[in-house]
Amino acid sequence: MKLDAKKIYIEIHTNYKKKLGFYQIYYDMYLDWWINWVYSSHVKIKYINDKNLLFSHPLAFYNLIIDNRNYLIGFDLWDKYPLFVSNCTDKKLIDRWEKCDLHFKTNYFDAKSPFRYRAPLSYVKKDEDKGRTKAEEAYFKDNIFPGGMPLLKGKYFLKRKYKSFRSRKKIFNVNISGGIKKYSSLRNEMIEKLYNRYDNPRFINSYPNYLKTLGKTKICVDFPSNSRVTFRSSEAISMGSFLVGPPT
Repeated sequence: MKLDAKKIYIEIHTNYKKKLGFYQIYYDMYLDWWINWVYSSHVKIKYINDKNLLFSHPLAFYNLIIDNRNYLIGFDLWDKYPLFVSNCTDKKLIDRWEKCDLHFKTNYFDAKSPFRYRAPLSYVKKDEDKGRTKAEEAYFKDNIFPGGMPLLKGKYFLKRKYKSFRSRKKIFNVNISGGIKKYSSLRNEMIEKLYNRYDNPRFINSYPNYLKTLGKTKICVDFPSNSRVTFRSSEAISMGSFLVGPPT
């Protein structure tokens, strides 16, 4: 059956409507990336005032309309391996998630791996991983698919804009970005061992300048955070920096 492209479109909440090329407000982390990602779609976007489509950190929702049939799509943007709802206590939010016809999960976990990165314990062997059941939940469900890794600010990565931050001249040898975090012992140890060994570049605390710094850096050290894959994993490679870190 051939689908009519005119009968395929996305519905998002009217709060996320784009005006004059700029967003009305500054959106929360993850939501900013998600909205930009939705706007990169090749199908039409319509706006409705439906509470079921409101973002509830870290879950996002939209309706996919195909030939007048409505499919509720859910996005778990949590940067940890378990599904967010497995630790959620909001019954209404859980119900909304379970009503979705299809889900996408950030940092999709490979349940066949003999180990798992679990903050703050770093890498945990399969037979020692008490939280593995929750981590495997998304992997074995038929309606949950890998959702990639979100970015802090999605607008800089649309239409290849990120390439403008790359530099042919690499003036920094190593970038060790990110401070010590309480939840990752491995990250703390890595930073302590490396931070004072290199002339780590300092940059103005803004996302564009951070990307420009990565674009001028030869090597970026990838420290794990809540989960093994972080914003930095994608950002460094996009900016043309050589990424070094534990296995993904």
